[in-house]
Order: sequence, then C-alpha cells, then structure tokens
Amino acid sequence: MELSLSSVFSGKVGRRLRRGKGQDFRQKGGASGYNHANGESFAGAYAATVHWRAAITSTTGELSAVESLSIPVPHKVPFRQGGVWIQQAFFLVREQPLTWLLFAAMYGMIQLTVAALPVVGQFLSMVSVPVFAGGFVLAAAKAMRGEQLRPLDLFLMLKPHWQRLVMLGIAYFGLLVLLLMMMAVLLLLLFGDTLQTQQAFARSPVLMLLLTLLMGGGLFVASLSYWFAPAEIVLREGEPLPAMRYSARAGMANWGAMLYCGLILAVLFGLALLPFGLGLLLWLPVMFVTVFMAWHDVCGEGMPRRL
Repeated sequence: MELSLSSVFSGKVGRRLRRGKGQDFRQKGGASGYNHANGESFAGAYAATVHWRAAITSTTGELSAVESLSIPVPHKVPFRQGGVWIQQAFFLVREQPLTWLLFAAMYGMIQLTVAALPVVGQFLSMVSVPVFAGGFVLAAAKAMRGEQLRPLDLFLMLKPHWQRLVMLGIAYFGLLVLLLMMMAVLLLLLFGDTLQTQQAFARSPVLMLLLTLLMGGGLFVASLSYWFAPAEIVLREGEPLPAMRYSARAGMANWGAMLYCGLILAVLFGLALLPFGLGLLLWLPVMFVTVFMAWHDVCGEGMPRRL
C-alpha cells in the first residue's frame, strides 16, 4: 500500500497528526533531539518522535513513505568545523574524565579479547565497533544534558538499539568487502595476475601512488556512509540501511569538514601511540564524542549547548 504525503496531511492520518501526537512532535522541536530555544532534553524530543510514528503506524500500517518527514535535511558547515567538533568533544570529556577513561579501557579490553578469537575474531571485532559507537554517543548526549555518567552506561543504554547497531556493522563490513573486491578486479583487469601487478608497481612508483590515492579515496567515501549512522540509529531510532544512506548524504555535503576532522584525528592518534599507547585512553572517547558533536552540528540544530 502506497502512502502519499498528501494523504498523510489530508486524510485520517493527517487529522490524527494535527490533533494528537503529531502536534506534540512539532512542539518538541522536531527529531533533532535537543531544542536550543528551551533546553529540552533528547529524551523528550525522541519520545515525541516515537508517539508521532505510532500514530501513523496504528492508522495505516505503513511508515516508510513518511519516514523522511521526521529527519531534517543535513546542514552544510565550513571545513573548519571539523576542528571545532574535536575541540568540543575534548571539553565534554574533560568534565568527567575518569568515567570516559573507564569507558575507553573497557572498550579496549573487550575489543582485544574479541579480536583474539580464532577465525571470526576480526569480523566480530569490526561488527561490534558500531555498537560501542552508539554507546559512546548516548553517553555524550547524557553528559551534554549535565547528567552524571555511570560506569555501566556504555552498556545499559544500548539495550533498545544493539540489534540495529550490529546490523549496521554487518552492512558496513559488507560495503568494505565489496570495495576491496572491486579494487582487486580493477588491478586484475589492468595488470593481469599478482606477479605482474607487483612488477608494475616496482617499475612505476607514480602508478602505485595513484592507486593508493584511489583506494584511500574509496575508503573515505565508504566511511562517510558510516560516520553519522550510529548516531542516527540511537538518537533517531533509525534503521541501518536508511541511516547509512543519510550518513552518506550528510558526509558528502560536508566532505571538507569530514576530511579535516579525520586528518586531525589521525595526527592525534599517532601522538596517542607515543607514550606506550596510553594516550588512546583519551583519544578513544574524544574520537567517539566527536561523532556526536559532528552529528549534532550537521544533522541536528548546530553545535549543542551544554546545560
């Protein structure tokens, strides 16, 4: 059954939206999660989103055609905002440093344990990254509201979202595998077997540089489809594939800021490795909270205001 926009606002669904939960949703300031004008929390706005969706579903049984109504168009921000995201993430982590360091330590130990499993360890480790990313995003949203973080918040707040986050990890893993397969096919078409490819690279460093840039560009574009997706899932109750499409759209519109942010994070990662890798305990939460700041700036209502 197809559901057009006109039928939503002119028929029975429209009357329910205008009389009931749809009005509450608009009063909450949309689905961006944090209303700068009145300081309402994420919880209120997203609860209203759920009621709004329930009103549509209970009347028509169809939600997909009007799903986009609750998702605002991504903002385009200057490239320098990539640095602002990291700066604001550091300030937020600095307010409750011990809890964030504990989060990073737990994340690191779990990832090392999972990655050490035979055969499936690397796959499970990669699939679990979006799950923890969602936990860090929810913790950042809670800290932004001025609430005290608890050591188990990284896990407890994930209960309604973990399945969709796992599916996101599987989808992103599949995208990377597809990208690598395409690159392998391209190399075979250009040079033939592996030995000829190695010989071509040895004879032409420029060719190797060009292919490296091509691979890096492909991975960067693929990463854009993931960057905002965990936040879309945990803060807007999104589904994995639509969240990836929305993330790609937002990322491509702000590729300059994303690239700038990624380069700064890469430099900071290198510095974090110097003191026996201990700097990763700070780098990890700053990196994950940067995702929250970027999402709020691009997909929400601008840089969030701390309460």
